[in-house]
Amino acid sequence: MAGRLAAAVRLRTVSVDGQPDAAAAEFLKLHDWLAASYPQAHAALRRETVGGYSLLYT
Repeated sequence: MAGRLAAAVRLRTVSVDGQPDAAAAEFLKLHDWLAASYPQAHAALRRETVGGYSLLYT
């Protein structure tokens, strides 16, 4: 668990006011990382992308 958290926080997902796409590549890497790291949750939950890069799982 700690290893996964450590990997996630290495991604530089910092939003910059007025520059919504400044960290786009890092957010997309996080999306891919989440799917690869939690395949069962990713398969079982519905994922919505909100505002371009935020994820909402239901």
